[in-house]
Amino acid sequence: DEFVHIYCGDTIFVVFREVITAVSLYFDACLLGFFKESYTQEIFLDDDDIEPKALKFYLQLTHGWYFEIKSFGSKVVPFSLFDDLINANDPEAFKRAHLEIPKIKLKTMAQICILCDRFLHRSLLCIVRHMFMTLLARTKENWNTLKYEDSDWNMMYHVDFMLDYMAAFDLFSTGHDDEHLIRDAISESFYWFTRNTPSLIQHFWNIMSPKFIEEWNVSRHIVWDSESEIIIGREYVRFDHAKKLFITDQLVFENSTKQQKDIRNGRVDNMCSIADRIKLFPFVEKQEDNRTRLARLRAIVEQVQRKS
Repeated sequence: DEFVHIYCGDTIFVVFREVITAVSLYFDACLLGFFKESYTQEIFLDDDDIEPKALKFYLQLTHGWYFEIKSFGSKVVPFSLFDDLINANDPEAFKRAHLEIPKIKLKTMAQICILCDRFLHRSLLCIVRHMFMTLLARTKENWNTLKYEDSDWNMMYHVDFMLDYMAAFDLFSTGHDDEHLIRDAISESFYWFTRNTPSLIQHFWNIMSPKFIEEWNVSRHIVWDSESEIIIGREYVRFDHAKKLFITDQLVFENSTKQQKDIRNGRVDNMCSIADRIKLFPFVEKQEDNRTRLARLRAIVEQVQRKS
């Protein structure tokens, strides 16, 4: 009775209702509001729109975030909670060529950022953005190491890195909150990585989108002031700017999300009586109807388990 079924194409996720509604205003409205999902406790998502693997990763991060709050009573979850995920290496690449290549791709983290924005989980969104920036720095560093070890651009891992950069850039060009900050960081990272490697640009020119070329191919100067003997400008100005903003945003969103939920709950209280509201929720309604609903949901899960 504590579980919710989320359908994403042919994949079914059985998750704790309390976990996914904790700070996500989207799921809170679906499962505790005036929608069909509040009665059926089922949510259907189109797999043409959301990849099941990305949704699975989002749910894993959501559970990790939730239990960090519950277990330690933290008001703000530290960014370091998910460092192990970012620092993990691709075992296949290490086994084949002894290369340190991030297990998680930039594209995957970009998809999670979009899901957090879509599901209105603002607190987790700040953490995931920070994870993306950390992963971007690590990806660039690992690719830089590979560049000096083997400059054959037809090598599989060079192609993978390039396609990953392009995929992440394209995902952050689809109209989501503050995406331009991350897109600037991606193009800036690529600029400094390729500054002394024109052959790489020539090799991958055809797979770069016009928008990426426009935003990447911008002059970024570091000037030595001989009089004051200081360096004017820094390499990763956009990267540092975005990362610091996301750290600040986390504290702001923690407070604003709670206020939004309180306002919404107040509106619900004013719209209908407690007696009428109870009818919306099968988990507090008549036990006989509740047992029928649970039996149907369990039968679906058992059917999937038998097929697998």
